[in-house]
Amino acid sequence: MICYVAANSNMLVGYLAGKHERKIGFMVSPATRWVKANSFIPYAIDNGIYADTMAGRKWSFKAFIDLLYKAKESKIKPEFIVVPDVLFDAEKTKKQFVEYSKTINDLGFNFRLAMAVQDGMTPNDIPSKKVIAFIGGSTRFKQEKTRAFVEAGFDVHVGRVNTLKRLLWAKQLGCVSVDGSGWFRCGGVEDQTERPPRIKGLLDFLKWQDDPVYQTNLFGEKVPFLRK
Repeated sequence: MICYVAANSNMLVGYLAGKHERKIGFMVSPATRWVKANSFIPYAIDNGIYADTMAGRKWSFKAFIDLLYKAKESKIKPEFIVVPDVLFDAEKTKKQFVEYSKTINDLGFNFRLAMAVQDGMTPNDIPSKKVIAFIGGSTRFKQEKTRAFVEAGFDVHVGRVNTLKRLLWAKQLGCVSVDGSGWFRCGGVEDQTERPPRIKGLLDFLKWQDDPVYQTNLFGEKVPFLRK
């Protein structure tokens, strides 16, 4: 499973990508702008609507398309691009997916598409298994409905994953990738005196993925075991 680091191009990501092949990458968006692609660092392109909305910024379709042109010019292509959606609105998101997908294809961008899944959507709302199910929406929706998209046979990506617990959860479900913007905040060393730095969870997960070990809990369930 690939963990895409959003809103950060920390040099440590490059080091980790070299050490843990296809386990960590960049999530590029209009807010972060273009990051030079490297063959050993997978990347994907988010439309940036969520980040702009949360920051009170006006979203720019042109800025998104400019990123796609950068990717088209690059020898290294993105793993997928997230088609523009409408936050918290399933019906409008489905309508926009049809419209923007056509526009993207008409402009000659031959990239794999991801559909942002909002609360209330089901696997039947995604038009093709070629399309990645990008699970957005509320935290509760993700926790309750992600499994359905995996079991329906879609490649599933989960957004806003910023803790070790959530990484392990997504991996156990069978998701192909996740993204999070919190791993490297303040250099990944915030509040060191009070708790372990947030980045430690990511590092522990990357090491575990290289050599996954499981144990059985009291309920007879197979769960990841992280060595100390």
